[in-house]
Amino acid sequence: MEKKVKTKDKALRENLIQLIIYEILGAAALILGILIEGIMIFGILFAVVFIPLGIIEFFRGKKAIKYSYCSDCNTKYDYDNNINWEEVERIEKNDKVISKVEFKCVCPNCGKVQEFSQDFTVAHYDKQKGVWKENNLNSMVRKYFVK
Repeated sequence: MEKKVKTKDKALRENLIQLIIYEILGAAALILGILIEGIMIFGILFAVVFIPLGIIEFFRGKKAIKYSYCSDCNTKYDYDNNINWEEVERIEKNDKVISKVEFKCVCPNCGKVQEFSQDFTVAHYDKQKGVWKENNLNSMVRKYFVK
């Protein structure tokens, strides 16, 4: 059975709906916090979390959608067959290790090649515990693209 591929328009619509949900939750928390005595601090706290988080996730989602679909024909790339990547550099900055990854995506429909690079934080130093925490680069790269 062939799996159904999400269209670019549907991915953009879902990303916008997610933003709206975050903003509604943040606004509702703020309003409830103001209206109900005793929970004001929680309402403000939730609003301060949900409203910016929604905006950050919206722009992150837009970027992932941009690189998950061909810019010419809007065909979705198949991660295993159409996307190649290579780690080209590791940079240690302060308490982080950043990996620069170069991507090459080939459209299965029109053949257009899209190349770009992206930085991923593959490790960071946890000062409280005094240890380095590492992230799996393969997993991070796969999650970078829209499912």
